[in-house]
Formats: sequence, structure tokens, C-alpha cells
Amino acid sequence: MILILSHDQATVERGFSLKKALEIENLKENSYIAQRMIIEAIKEAGDVLDVPIIKEMRISVQCARQQYLDYLECQKMEEQLNNKRKLLVEEIDFLQAKRKCLEEDVKNMHQFSDALADEGEKEKRHFTLFLKSNTIRKEITKKF
Repeated sequence: MILILSHDQATVERGFSLKKALEIENLKENSYIAQRMIIEAIKEAGDVLDVPIIKEMRISVQCARQQYLDYLECQKMEEQLNNKRKLLVEEIDFLQAKRKCLEEDVKNMHQFSDALADEGEKEKRHFTLFLKSNTIRKEITKKF
């Protein structure tokens, strides 16, 4: 059994968690694929200095910045669409909740007017209860 203590790399080792978080954020699937392709090409050539630099490679390097800017613009537009979609969903939820409250109010007003009408029928001479019941029903039809 061997125990290795490295005091020389202590400053480097402290930054690993930060570097790993940056690596996860910066290197997504496409970047990992590109890195693997580069490593395989270097292994195929034998050494970094033996990799042939061809015309397509130079053109690709020249266009890389514009491709990156296009990618960022696409991501920004996608994020804006997602935000709009979320706002619409929230607005729909709010309107549905408002509709539910209004339907509950209408139901309660109908029940109250029915109760007034029933009470007026029981006492037979209370025309004021019938009048109140009818005015409530008219208000319901005006509002909704």
C-alpha cells in the first residue's frame, strides 16, 4: 500500500471544483464531440506537429467566430420564445382562475335569489323578497 501526498499541487487542486463547474457550463455535447474528433485526428497523425493544416481547416477557423455568434443569437431567440410562452401560460392560468371565481359568484347569487324567492313564497305576503330576488337575477344577467 502506497500513500502519496502532494504538496506541490495543492494550489491547483483547490481550483478543481470551480474548473469543473466551468467545464460543465462551457463544454456541452457539441464541444465534447469536437474535442474527441481533434484528439482522434492528433492520434492518427502521430503528433500535434504532424497534423496537416489543410484549406478547409483554415476556413473553418476563420468562420468559427461568426458561427459562435449565430449560435448565441439562436439561443437568445429561443430563450425569448420560452419566456413569451411562460408569460402566456401564466396569463391563461390567471384568466382561468378569474373565470372560476366569477362562476362561483354567479352560482352564489343564484342561490341567494332562489332563497329569497322561497322565503317570499313561505310568507306569502312579502312581495319585497320577490322584488329583491328579481333584481338580483337581473343584475346577474346584466353582468354576465
